[in-house]
Amino acid sequence: MKRFSPTDLMRFFISPYESWATRYSSEVDSTIFIKDPENEFLSMAKRKGDDHEYKILKRYQDEKLSIKIIPDSGPREERLDATKQAMLDGLDIIYQGSLENELFFGKTDFLVKTHGDSNLGNYSYEILDAKLARRAKAEHIIQLSCYRELLENIQGKVSDSASLIYGDGELERFNLDNYDSFYKALREKFFNFHASFNPDNIPDPASYDEWGIYSEYAKNIIQKTNNLSIIAGIRKSQIKKLKEANINSCEELINSEISKETKINPKVLDRLKLQAKHQLKSKKNSKLSFEVLPHSDRGLGLKGLPEKSLNDVYFDLESNTFTVPMTLHYLWGFAYEKNSHKKFDCLWAHTQEDMKEVFESFVDMLMDKFSEDPKMHVFHYGAFEVTTLKTLAGYFSSKSDEIDHLLRNNVFIDLFKLVKQSFCIGSTGYGLKDIEPIFRNERTEEVTGGTESMIQYELWSANNDESKDETDSELLKKHLGI
Repeated sequence: MKRFSPTDLMRFFISPYESWATRYSSEVDSTIFIKDPENEFLSMAKRKGDDHEYKILKRYQDEKLSIKIIPDSGPREERLDATKQAMLDGLDIIYQGSLENELFFGKTDFLVKTHGDSNLGNYSYEILDAKLARRAKAEHIIQLSCYRELLENIQGKVSDSASLIYGDGELERFNLDNYDSFYKALREKFFNFHASFNPDNIPDPASYDEWGIYSEYAKNIIQKTNNLSIIAGIRKSQIKKLKEANINSCEELINSEISKETKINPKVLDRLKLQAKHQLKSKKNSKLSFEVLPHSDRGLGLKGLPEKSLNDVYFDLESNTFTVPMTLHYLWGFAYEKNSHKKFDCLWAHTQEDMKEVFESFVDMLMDKFSEDPKMHVFHYGAFEVTTLKTLAGYFSSKSDEIDHLLRNNVFIDLFKLVKQSFCIGSTGYGLKDIEPIFRNERTEEVTGGTESMIQYELWSANNDESKDETDSELLKKHLGI
């Protein structure tokens, strides 16, 4: 009998579309649904996840606990038997234990011995899962609940609790009874989904927000059909109202004359039509189409731009979300004018200590410029840079008064808001990388965005003796005997 995995259940929760396509590819035709190309970011995340597990395992070894490492390869029955025997022997920690029942088979990160009677004796086991995340997500609770179900099959006892240990080393325990109703409802929905699987009823990717490993394939289909969902900024509720008015594509929206039937504010509907028009025009001409929007209100659109100051700063951050205990903002780039010449400068931070120093130096620079000219501004694109400055002020307990002073004097100008108010651009989004073909040639360098920058920084860090992680996965695996 085919057994599903806890990962299958998580996949279904996150993306039913991916679940359907995966089963279709496995049982019907593997050539229809095309998987996304190999993703260096996901590969790096997996390596980081492995490192995180090895750190935890090493810590248990350093504590002189009795540990059984279940081989990652070999026949499934052998792995199941080895896990059961380790539990019967009462070992403190079981790493990569294999569990199953009549419906699921799964491989846990850690089984941790705890007090409490069970079929094993005067002790039992709980699940501990390692996650790089800094907080729990719903799918993590689903995974823990499924593992708990499998664990009950051996020890004859339902564990009340299970734990996650995050990338920063923090451990959080969960009373899974609090989530049991949700888990059972999802479990039932999952099995009903598979019981009613019909390969002839191919799902419409536009009906979903997540497509998992088939994202590029799904997005291509949506783009080809000019589905309403490709319109930048459109909401689900607006798509629903348009479909109720029998408007199902960008072309139908552009050519529609109705407004009352859609129950959408006429101004909002006009903006959606204009957005759809420019996106189709951009698609047809292979060049971004745009127009400047009229604004009579002071402070909106281009009228919201302040007067130029020679002390103005244009600020951008690059960050590495893999680092712990908090994100490392490793590259602080800023442009400015000096002696009538345009300048670009940057500050690098390779450690938390570096980041504190760079943060303080950058804020001091802004304060100096503000003292020279209170009419200066700091331009950024999106909320990330300002949010980061406020977060670091709290984290380091430093420069809070200065950040507050700059905020109260409206020094920071979010160009993302101004662009959305000022232009209608025929791109699928208004991120800086989406709209930059308007003002620069196509990028040819290897690093084309924030994710690529983070990957390259990680690769550089891994090969730099000064910043190399002492818990490099290969060294740890050798030390741990994995």
